[in-house]
Amino acid sequence: DFTITSGDKVISDLGGGTATISIPYTPKAGEDLNAIVIYHITGEGELVLITDCIYDAETGALTFKLSHFSRYAVGYNKVEFTDTEGSWAKDYITYLSARNIINGDGTGRYLPGNNITRAEFTKILAGIAGIDPASYRTSAFQDMDENAWYAPYVAWATENGIVKGYGNGLFGPDDYISREQIALMISRFASVQNYTLPEAVEAIEFADSDKISSYAREAVEKVQRAGIINGRPSGDRIVFASSDNADRAEAAKMLAVLMKSMMK
Repeated sequence: DFTITSGDKVISDLGGGTATISIPYTPKAGEDLNAIVIYHITGEGELVLITDCIYDAETGALTFKLSHFSRYAVGYNKVEFTDTEGSWAKDYITYLSARNIINGDGTGRYLPGNNITRAEFTKILAGIAGIDPASYRTSAFQDMDENAWYAPYVAWATENGIVKGYGNGLFGPDDYISREQIALMISRFASVQNYTLPEAVEAIEFADSDKISSYAREAVEKVQRAGIINGRPSGDRIVFASSDNADRAEAAKMLAVLMKSMMK
């Protein structure tokens, strides 16, 4: 229970802002730290998952952001996939799935090696932003069905300038997203969220920097410096591979790093 008072008045509404709270928590034996989450307990006793939360093993504290003071409870939401045990991205996948940011294919698999589409990546960003899909529907793109599962997420991203399509009235929802497109979308998303990407790592001079589109170079640099996206080895060189697609494991890593950095 979190309460703030001003005189005799209890303040529960933060006026559209947020507060960051840290509470001590000792994990139970066998708990995956990436699956420790926080729930808001409504007046009716319903548990509502708070996505903006992270457990720090060094401090032993669970930190989360809230928009109003009320009742909250620490929880555990481990989502088990049958095909991620040996994946290098397992921790990132666990982190995002525990917060209901990513899902599997409906058969218990995450498919980490499959490429991710532009629509799928957009939906994940919308989940991180915590949008209400019911508030978005209309799309200006000619190749989108307004009743498609991804329609509200693309509508949100379009309204906020996170996606701009191919310039010919097409979005290409089922096209695999490229690494350059990911950098652009994450950079724009950070701006919309009023978040300054940190300079967490040293800049990399990519051997194929001339292949990066001029309009994407600043975004690539920012996202790389934030530690969200790395280069790829090519012989004795490191390349960005701007036109290469990203798989679902890489996308999970990029977006989990983004979410965690936004909690700091």
